[in-house]
Formats: sequence, C-alpha cells, structure tokens
Amino acid sequence: PGTPTLPYQFLHRNRIVSGLSDLTIIIEADHDSGALVTAKLALEQGREVLAVPGSIWSQASRGVHALIRQGARPCTTMDDIYESLNLHAPETARQADQIRNVFPVDQNEQRILDLLTQPMDTDHLVRESGWTTARLSTVLSMLELKGRIINVGPRTYVKASSPSASSMPRTSI
Repeated sequence: PGTPTLPYQFLHRNRIVSGLSDLTIIIEADHDSGALVTAKLALEQGREVLAVPGSIWSQASRGVHALIRQGARPCTTMDDIYESLNLHAPETARQADQIRNVFPVDQNEQRILDLLTQPMDTDHLVRESGWTTARLSTVLSMLELKGRIINVGPRTYVKASSPSASSMPRTSI
C-alpha cells in the first residue's frame, strides 16, 4: 500500500502470479500483451498454459492464436481445465476431505453457504446478505481457501458439492 506503480513491476507481479498458480489460462491477448509474458513465465516455471481460442477477426485473439500455434493446449470446455488440473484423481478428493475437517466454517461463512443454493454473483450476495462488498469478499475468500465454494466465472460462485470439485487448484486467468 502506498507504493507507486511502475511499469517494470508488472513483470515481477506476473512472475509471482504464474508461480502461485497450478495452471495459466490465457483468454485474450494481443501480440504484445502482458498476458503472453505471464504465459511465458508459467512455461519457464513448468506450469501448463491453456489458451482460449477467439475470433480470427479480433486483435485481442492474436496472441492466443499464436500460443496455440506454438503448442499451447486449446481450452474450449471446462473439461479441458479439469483434465489439466487432474481434478478427478482420488488423491485430490482425499486432500479436499482433509481440508474440510481441519478448517470448519464459522457463522458468517455458513450464512453465505446457505445463500448459495445456485450459482450467484457477488452483487446478488451483497444484496441478499446485507453486507458490504469488502466484508463479503473476505468471507468468500475464506470459503474458497477452505474448499467450500468455487469461483466459476467473473465474480460468480457455487457451493462445492463434491470433494473433487472443492479442491480446485489455483489458476491464473
């Protein structure tokens, strides 16, 4: 906090993000995008990179298509992500059960779990809970870390219904 943002710091941030992630998914990237730098760093760190193909007419897809031509795995369905992360392995399910037993939910977290009867975005959760966005974000983060919910899209969450789904590895997008 309070540190001015300088252009060279983005490279350091990208290296940290790719290093903390088990998988990097590039959704849009022009030919000179920082996302491509993150993909390169992920590959250097031994991480897998997936690329979501886009329109051949979009400049924002040029970098993604270049990655695919260079051998990145195309990502066209959620199954591609699950397969890359090996989410159906029995070991993953055992790890999720262990996490659930070690880190029980508190009263605030249970309130959000009770609200998540279907996929729900944060705006809806703020309205339903009556909480501030900051408070909700804190609770959602803890629930994600505990393997109780999964972020399935832009600010949208679902309750983790099965042990293998609840242990989703960290992914940078």
